[in-house]
Amino acid sequence: MDKKHIESGLSQEQLDAVADLARTNVYAKQSKWKTFRELPKEEKFPFFVQHFLLATVAIVAAVAIVIGLGVFYATRPPSTKLVVATFNLSEYNDKLESLQQDFAAAHPDEDPRVFDIDSSFILTSKADTSLSGDGSGDGSGDGTASASTSASASASSSNAAGQAADAMANAAMGGSSYLDDSAKLAVRMAAGEINTLIAPKDMFIELTHRNAINDLSAALDDQRIAALGDAVVYADDLESGAEHKAIGLDLSKSATWKAKGLPDDAIYGFGNVSEGVEWPVAFTDFLKFE
Repeated sequence: MDKKHIESGLSQEQLDAVADLARTNVYAKQSKWKTFRELPKEEKFPFFVQHFLLATVAIVAAVAIVIGLGVFYATRPPSTKLVVATFNLSEYNDKLESLQQDFAAAHPDEDPRVFDIDSSFILTSKADTSLSGDGSGDGSGDGTASASTSASASASSSNAAGQAADAMANAAMGGSSYLDDSAKLAVRMAAGEINTLIAPKDMFIELTHRNAINDLSAALDDQRIAALGDAVVYADDLESGAEHKAIGLDLSKSATWKAKGLPDDAIYGFGNVSEGVEWPVAFTDFLKFE
């Protein structure tokens, strides 16, 4: 052992380690990225894990979220502006689809997906008339007519949708639950999705009992209703003793409807128009009532 070892009390290996520690750090005062590029190949991965892995994972996750949101919003269908619910007319599905396409073609500035004529609704059961109209339970008077007497579209339609949902919920809890599309109708009406309805005469009467039909005044002014003439259907046209107020339009008077070979006994009416009357009115004009 030489004098240097004796004086320091360190072995040669320990002296070499001290020398390595004392050596100038060639990577000092430079960026981690530059250091990473200059490191020997075998030292790159441990350095990357220590200094870059978490940041890389965070960036990849953020990019994935942004791309996912972009794809979601780019592919999401637009909100519907007109939903025409038809009842017990599923056998005419092809003709109703053609009617929808013609209406969309008449409004080329709109995405055709915002218009929907839904022919899937099937109603078979009868509403509890004690839950309809004014709640009197006798099935007469206002209880057999439309859901609203107000000319205000938003107030009348929202009230009708709420009453329809309550009626169906009460019926279900009372043991006479509906086995058809009544629940779907109530939910979509309450959500403001369905703003127009078409049904054969007997089913249209049923829909008035369920408070799903609003007066024509919910979407049309008095002048426009008067101009529709004989096409207007009044509540007392459908049931004796009902109030004389306009609740629907006779589709046998519609040139557009008849041209498609659709049934003459169907009646057209308004549902929940709380989101606006522009498109229900546009569809009324499209049907060309004579």
